Amino acid sequence: GTGYAYGVNRLKDPFGQICKSKSHIVIVTDDDIFSMLGATHCYNDEKGKEAESAEMWKVIEAALQNAGGTGTLVLHSSSDWHKEEVVRLESMGWNIHYVTNQEELLGFAASFAKKNYK
Repeated sequence: GTGYAYGVNRLKDPFGQICKSKSHIVIVTDDDIFSMLGATHCYNDEKGKEAESAEMWKVIEAALQNAGGTGTLVLHSSSDWHKEEVVRLESMGWNIHYVTNQEELLGFAASFAKKNYK
């Protein structure tokens, strides 16, 4: 209910071009990510809504590819929600990890760090 502060569009700055070295993007978010990807709040007509939504999906896909093709979305959400959107993200190459509380998030962070930063 508080809205979002770091929009998908901000991925253009660090990942708007192909990175010199591969990066793994990690985004910790909740269901607001799907509002951002849907981003239909700026236009009054359906054509504008579709164009803006398509643009945000392009941004998140391009960021992943420009970073080297690896990224993880840590979702504070239920795996039963937003199934179509999650399948779309996975088809782009995003790894999806679900958490339901801060303890699970810390567990993910510890596991991720051990796996990627030995």
